[in-house]
Amino acid sequence: MRIPASIRPRRSPAGYSLMELLVSLAIAAVVGGTIATVMQSQIQLSTTQNRNMLNQADLRDCINFMTEEIVTMGSGVVEPYIEVAEPTELRYVGDLNNDDVWERIHYFYDVDSLEVRRTLSQSTDAGANWTTIGTDVLMRNIGVINYTYFANNNQAPVTDDEITAVEIRMTMDVQADQTAFTGGRVGGQAMVGRMTIRNRKMN
Repeated sequence: MRIPASIRPRRSPAGYSLMELLVSLAIAAVVGGTIATVMQSQIQLSTTQNRNMLNQADLRDCINFMTEEIVTMGSGVVEPYIEVAEPTELRYVGDLNNDDVWERIHYFYDVDSLEVRRTLSQSTDAGANWTTIGTDVLMRNIGVINYTYFANNNQAPVTDDEITAVEIRMTMDVQADQTAFTGGRVGGQAMVGRMTIRNRKMN
């Protein structure tokens, strides 16, 4: 008796060969590696952009703080004057609180720590003696800082008592941000600020 074809047991289809499995695994590895590389690149790009924005914001805040403090010093009852005017430091004497107490702020760059620092001192005897109130770190990871001084009509001053404006330029140290997350692509963010300054040299 013949068994009808409709009820005959069907043979299972042949399985994948070893070669087909190896090819599939190789293709999956290539695709997975490509996806991982693209994702890492996107993460690095996003991290780099965020770091650059944070650096710019920090630079802006630092320069704004220095500008506001110098302007405030120049509005007190003590006639302000520049005591030291160098490319990497500025020392300015005036009155921060309108209380007839002399203050001296000293902005300077520490090349070893790559920090911009500020020292505040006070004098109750018209500058004969100074007492240091404290030293603060205003900005870290600074590769370059430069103060440029101007006299009237943007001329170069011959003496410190001719200074009427100060320009501050700070550039971040690139190496400080060369991490695996940024892929070494963080640029040296720079910021420039300029202010008019009251300055009456006292001899």
